[in-house]
Amino acid sequence: MGCRRGWRSECAVRSRTGGWRMVGWMFDRKITKSHLIEGQIDPSLSLAQAGDLMPARHWQAGIVIPCKGDQCLITDCLQSLEDFRLAGNQIVVVDGDGSSELANFVQSRGMIYLHALDSRRGYAVSSGVSWLLQNGDIDTILICHADMRLTGGTRAAMVNAMPSNARSQWGWMGHRIDDRRWRYRLVEWGNYLRVAALRLPYGDQLMFVGVDLLRQIGGWPFQPTMEDMELSLRLRQISSPLHVHAPVLIGNRHWCGGIIKTTLRNWRTAWRYAANRRRPPERVTCTITKA
Repeated sequence: MGCRRGWRSECAVRSRTGGWRMVGWMFDRKITKSHLIEGQIDPSLSLAQAGDLMPARHWQAGIVIPCKGDQCLITDCLQSLEDFRLAGNQIVVVDGDGSSELANFVQSRGMIYLHALDSRRGYAVSSGVSWLLQNGDIDTILICHADMRLTGGTRAAMVNAMPSNARSQWGWMGHRIDDRRWRYRLVEWGNYLRVAALRLPYGDQLMFVGVDLLRQIGGWPFQPTMEDMELSLRLRQISSPLHVHAPVLIGNRHWCGGIIKTTLRNWRTAWRYAANRRRPPERVTCTITKA
């Protein structure tokens, strides 16, 4: 019998019937009686695959997706989160438009739908994060934009990368731009260097943060825009971001006005924000509709 050490380690033994049986989960590098579980596992599965099927309490994620009523755009995003949904992770869609069609669509898939009365993205994310903190037993919150598509194996990559103190960890995944032209590879490379040098991931790189660490900095930044930069500025004072190499796929619409022009505008916006970031935030309310 072999055991893999880490946040999500498991041990398997051969049962008398010839199948594999999962007998424990390691959280603190040892198995205690309270961690022991039993269940039949398909012997053709690897230990990592078998672990995803077990009902034990392990790493739990909550995903927040801000949007503005675009069901066509968000359909592919939700489909790419199927692994998270099947694992029982809570997915919260925060709609700034209050679309009844989108509400029905989200709720029919067993997800949470919120209507934010202020459609600006920062407030929408804050509404979703607040709901998860109040209603979900989770370790990590992921912020996924409506135009993102996660690749297969993203959840498994996160589970394997998470340390035992997942609730006190934050990080990013990176992105791939859905355009084959070489200039977009330069954009991806430049964004990676920014995080490596400045420890400043942005929201389009799929950021995640542990709930204990989020409470330590006073909660999610409550502001209409630039909430991702504000979050990184606060968190990097505590620790460096963890890079989970599972880049999400995003569209090239952000650079439609030209890569150089868009990059210079982004730099100018970031500099202006850094110079005025101490202004008091506004207030916003949301209406909660639970599936």
